[in-house]
Amino acid sequence: MGRPIKKRFIGTTVGGASLAGGEGVSSVTVRGANSYSAGTTISFAASPIGGTTAAASIAYVVPAVNSLPGNGNVTGVTVTTTGTGYLTAPAITFSKPANVVVDGVTAFYALGAAGTVVKFSSGVTSGIYAGMVANVFFTTASFGSPTRVVSVNTTTGNITLSTANTAAISSPISFGDVGFGGSLLAVLAAAVTTGNTIQANANISISAGGSGGRLSDITSVKGSRRYRVTNDQGTDTVRLITSTECGAANTAGGPPTYGTMTISATDSTGGTYWVTKLDSRTCTITPGGSGPGTQFAANAQAIWSMNAAVVNTTVKLATND
Repeated sequence: MGRPIKKRFIGTTVGGASLAGGEGVSSVTVRGANSYSAGTTISFAASPIGGTTAAASIAYVVPAVNSLPGNGNVTGVTVTTTGTGYLTAPAITFSKPANVVVDGVTAFYALGAAGTVVKFSSGVTSGIYAGMVANVFFTTASFGSPTRVVSVNTTTGNITLSTANTAAISSPISFGDVGFGGSLLAVLAAAVTTGNTIQANANISISAGGSGGRLSDITSVKGSRRYRVTNDQGTDTVRLITSTECGAANTAGGPPTYGTMTISATDSTGGTYWVTKLDSRTCTITPGGSGPGTQFAANAQAIWSMNAAVVNTTVKLATND
């Protein structure tokens, strides 16, 4: 067996913690998100190679100030957890709080320009957020001037409402989030100059949660053909396919059976190969994959690179950039 690949080419370690390859989320842009309440959250899709999931909080154009309700239009997103292991910008979704219906008004009095305060006998405020709309107005996108929640005092149980459409807020009062529309786009941190980790496609065992080939991060090297890998389904030790399994890998589009994995490589013209053995500087390859290459024959040895291939000399390994 040749020398194993260096640790810098597999799942990185920072401060003693193992991190996935790929990138984190650096920022999020938002457009056209209207009338959401302060209880609205956003969530990111998970990393495809087993990294940590990003998280963020949202901001509003006009927050509740001086008893005037905010308009709920989302103007910005602040990334609170960048996450790791993203190969492309993850999908992001809005999650609105559930509607809340409360009865038993014990205090209901107008405060003029300052709004209207409602207090319930139960003191219930859970699930009610600034920006929610009272009663029938939360079922339509054509609000006019709906009665909105301006603020919620969880200590006193008082809920301050705007003065608009006060006829709509007789007990029982239904509170709902009327947010609609909006596109969210994550921007990943810039990839490092060199590909940061070798990309595997692993078919981990059923006991580890596997259900077919998945993009994976190599976390440790067990030999020139055996590796510990992590993906969004779990962690397992798997082996590279052999040259006799390359045909089955072509059919499956990746590792054909549980406990196997593929690493793909490309030559200088983009021809593709399956890697069947990987050492510190060289790899054994066989043409296969999406567009089998012609520069190297089956079971040929080539120098591998993380950046670019040289005609008839080197191949570029797939990476988790």
